[in-house]
Amino acid sequence: MRLVRVLVYGEAKLAKENGAVGIFLRGSERDRLLSDSHFFPLYDAASRLDLPICIHSATGSPVLFNYWPKQRKKE
Repeated sequence: MRLVRVLVYGEAKLAKENGAVGIFLRGSERDRLLSDSHFFPLYDAASRLDLPICIHSATGSPVLFNYWPKQRKKE
């Protein structure tokens, strides 16, 4: 886990050095909600670098996408 934290911090730091002012995420990524511990290294890096997490209302989850039925054209 330490290696993941180091790599994530390095990427976030590089992004900030090249002009990033925040980290943009969707409300879910695949089968993970943003409260999943998978994202904790990213949140730690963002906090240490003073980068806000910006959350988009879209979903990155095919599971959630398929949850809502598609609207059908009226025939």
